[in-house]
Amino acid sequence: MLMPMERLFKKNKLYSFIHLMGFIFLLPLQGSATPEIAVDEVIHHYGVLYAEDQPAVSHQFIVSNKGNEPLVINDIQSSCGCTKAEISRSEIPPGETAVLDTTLSPREKQGREQIRISLYSNDPDHQVFEVGLSGYIIPRWSIQEVRGIPNVITTGSSNEAIIRVSSYVKSGDDKRFILDATSEHPLVHAIPLDETKETQLDGYVKADQEIRIVADGGKKASHQEKAQVHIRTSDPQKPELQYEASWIVENDLHLSRRGVHVINPKYFSWKNQTTLDRDIEEKIRGRIYLQSESSTAFKILSATATPPFVVEIQNDTPMSASEFIVSISGERTGKYQGELRIRTDRPDEDIFLIKLTGVIQPQEPILSSDSKNRNFGILFPDQASKLTNSFILENLGLKPLLLSTIEVKGVTAALTAETIPPGQSARYELTADLNGQKGEFDRYAILRNNDPTQPTITFHLTGRILPYWDIVPDKIRFRSLQVNEEISSLVTVRQYFPSWAKPETILTGKSADGSIMYEPLSQKCVYQPIGYGSAETEVKITLKNNRSGGYWEVPVELTGTESHLNQKGVAVTVQWDVLGDLRSRPTTPIIKIMQDSTQNFQPATLKIYSKSGKPFEVRSVECPDSIKMNAVDRKPSEIQYEIWGVKPEEKAGRILFHTDRQDEPCIAVDCLIEKQ
Repeated sequence: MLMPMERLFKKNKLYSFIHLMGFIFLLPLQGSATPEIAVDEVIHHYGVLYAEDQPAVSHQFIVSNKGNEPLVINDIQSSCGCTKAEISRSEIPPGETAVLDTTLSPREKQGREQIRISLYSNDPDHQVFEVGLSGYIIPRWSIQEVRGIPNVITTGSSNEAIIRVSSYVKSGDDKRFILDATSEHPLVHAIPLDETKETQLDGYVKADQEIRIVADGGKKASHQEKAQVHIRTSDPQKPELQYEASWIVENDLHLSRRGVHVINPKYFSWKNQTTLDRDIEEKIRGRIYLQSESSTAFKILSATATPPFVVEIQNDTPMSASEFIVSISGERTGKYQGELRIRTDRPDEDIFLIKLTGVIQPQEPILSSDSKNRNFGILFPDQASKLTNSFILENLGLKPLLLSTIEVKGVTAALTAETIPPGQSARYELTADLNGQKGEFDRYAILRNNDPTQPTITFHLTGRILPYWDIVPDKIRFRSLQVNEEISSLVTVRQYFPSWAKPETILTGKSADGSIMYEPLSQKCVYQPIGYGSAETEVKITLKNNRSGGYWEVPVELTGTESHLNQKGVAVTVQWDVLGDLRSRPTTPIIKIMQDSTQNFQPATLKIYSKSGKPFEVRSVECPDSIKMNAVDRKPSEIQYEIWGVKPEEKAGRILFHTDRQDEPCIAVDCLIEKQ
């Protein structure tokens, strides 16, 4: 008879042979036939082009197949819609080529362009192969404001703007210059500055020159002044550039602002509170002040706003200052633009224009909650029998909020009200029963409502329940033991306790029949910063086999220095097989899954037999749901079964055969389920 190490050695040699054969079959075949894509040019650099010329770049890439199987181009995609790509043929035989025609139409694009064209093929090493077009699209000229003319100029004063005019010249082309700058407006003067700054870039030169534009306020107020600045250049393609400046001239009367943005809010509190935060009030009601610098009284003749904007005049009697409040109202939601026109009795300052923008927000219910997740943190079993939390639900909107629970997991849910009027609130109470639970938990309820932005909301009760005791592994299996053989294994016993408590000490003990001993070896204790401590103790489990054969299973309850351990029922189950007279063939059968009862299926066979040939009976069989079996041949000293699997998701299963023998009342057969 082979000793355990000898049996293991024999078994390992068999496994090594199987693994070696599997590795050999998995090696790739040398010289296998595959296509191989290649191109004559990966990136085509087309240089520098002028945007005003509306250029179109065309280029042909030569695509070849260097493999020994036909190359199939399944698809061609470009990184930009401005590029088209077509191939002369989608299937390229070995050693032959195809032409990839590409056309780039940059339209209004400027700057550096890098276009990727992806070829999707059956080349296993380059299923996506990329080629590219690269270059620069530049304008001939550009104008940028360095400092613009202020929107408002006072009569008798002047202000100036600085603009930067840039020319872009391809390397090798003639340079271009600004000749002069003029304006037809009598109060505007344009003066080109002498300094020109040149920058050498990749394939072109950028030259910058600034122009100072001076605008005089004159003697008369004006609600709108515009001036065209004409810039003459040495460029025959673009001999003149234009820049437009606009401003307003104020005299004695000054506006506090020239633009107002307001909203018609969706929030109940914004519309129904008598005192609002100043920032919120300004968003709803925009204030504008018209004031005389000389404190001379004037009268407002009219103030009209484009619908749906509304304006209120706070005082229309002659005074040195007037206040206007702008708001927006209406049923139709959306963004709006308009104008406020104010007319005064001043002949030279009779009209003032203010730009209006606004939003009418949807008048809907708005669900708000104080939280959506109540995390209870770390709990112990006696703290987690029943957990309850009330979530506060509030309707911030302007229409009634309708609520109903549509799904729950592990909780009961109750609403104090199923309809919440605008500006009101209700409670949503969740209760979870966690008796017998341990580890992480997440219980939830899903609430349906008529808030269009969040028609369903999920509310969670979460946390972690720590058992006072845990043992890993909780089952130990010893196989193929001899009579009176002694064998040991280690388990780890984990304790969890509040941070103010101390761990228990596990005592030495044994099973009720005395065949199994347990002995604590070492203990490590750690206190966590979140309110609990943990301790791990290694425990040596020793089995002295006093059985002559069969499968045995004995639970061993551990004892400690306090009552906690025994109350919580911490136990390790010791299972072992003894090589006796009753045996199975094969020892570990590999069974197949029966997918369809109509298929040509050959189940595995399993024989339970007496080595000595003595008769026996199998009185009952415990078989897992994943395995089905049927006795097909019965003899006094052996029984043959057909067995098959019925659950593909299962990997293994154990069958227990209960016999009529007192010394071998049960034998166990572990089965492996083969995946199809």
